[in-house]
Amino acid sequence: MKVNENFQSVSRSHIYAAGDVADSGLPPLTPVAGKEAERLTQHLLEESQTYQNQPLVPSVVFTYPKLAKIGITQQEASERNIPYEVQSKDISSFFTYRRTQDKEAYVKILTNPETDEIIGAHFLARSADHLVNLFLVAMTQRMTKHQLSSLLWAYPSEESDIPSFF
Repeated sequence: MKVNENFQSVSRSHIYAAGDVADSGLPPLTPVAGKEAERLTQHLLEESQTYQNQPLVPSVVFTYPKLAKIGITQQEASERNIPYEVQSKDISSFFTYRRTQDKEAYVKILTNPETDEIIGAHFLARSADHLVNLFLVAMTQRMTKHQLSSLLWAYPSEESDIPSFF
């Protein structure tokens, strides 16, 4: 069901919907449904202001290794005429993954060359779910690749490899 920013049906204004039944423009994922239900409840009970949907939604395929994504892909950047640079690496040779005998670990980061902001991140690794959540924070705060890679990370952790992603 197509809904507006208040989760009200665009074709039947007396009906509200959230979660998987609502076509809010966001993917039908559990955390999205939970956040939409929370916002709808606040809107109905508190007459609160209109909410803007969070445009950044991380998604993870819980396989082994895990596959995760946040932001846009190269194809989406091209279709939207967004300038981008790609940094992609096989990181399976990094100590972090060798010490746990992970044979597959890969990262692809898209940045806007005009601003250095991270616009997309894709991971194939045991820790992909953790990395994608960290990139959610970085991208929500509009951090540049230089700001993110200049942080001092605990070592040896998957996060300590982030400066090497760029």
